[in-house]
Amino acid sequence: MGCILVIDEQDSFREGVRNLLEIRLPSYSVIASDFELESYSDLETMPDLVIVDPFLKGELSLPVIDFFIDKGVKIVLLSMEADKENILILLKRDIQGFLMKDMSTTDLVNYTYNMLSGERYIHPFVANILLDEYQEKNEPNRSLETA
Repeated sequence: MGCILVIDEQDSFREGVRNLLEIRLPSYSVIASDFELESYSDLETMPDLVIVDPFLKGELSLPVIDFFIDKGVKIVLLSMEADKENILILLKRDIQGFLMKDMSTTDLVNYTYNMLSGERYIHPFVANILLDEYQEKNEPNRSLETA
C-alpha cells in the first residue's frame, strides 16, 4: 500500500483532502499533518507523494519542500497563492505538480493519481504565469523578423 502525506495548516481543509483521497484512492494510506518540519524527520517510511501548501504560516515553506525533495519524495504544491514571484521560485524546485485549491475535487483526485504514476501537472493559472514569464524574458526583436 502506498502512502500520501497532506500538509496544510488549516485543519478542516487538510482533513477534507485526506478524507477525499482515502475514499477515491483506496490503495493509498493518506496521512494529514501540520507544518512542523521536525516531525517529518522521525517518519519511519517516507511517503510516495506529499501534497503541501507552499505558503505555510504566511511564508514560503521551502525547508519542508526541500526536505522531501532531498529524500526523493514526489512533491505536489496545493495553494491559493497567486503571487508571481513566489510561484516562479517554487517552480524552480523539482516538484511533480502545482495545483490550486479552487480546482474541482474530481480534478484534484485525477491529477494526484496521475502524479503518483510519474506524470506532472501544472494548473492553468500557474501555467499562464510561467508562459508570461517566458515570453517576457524571450521577447523577439521584431525589427529583425520583419526585415
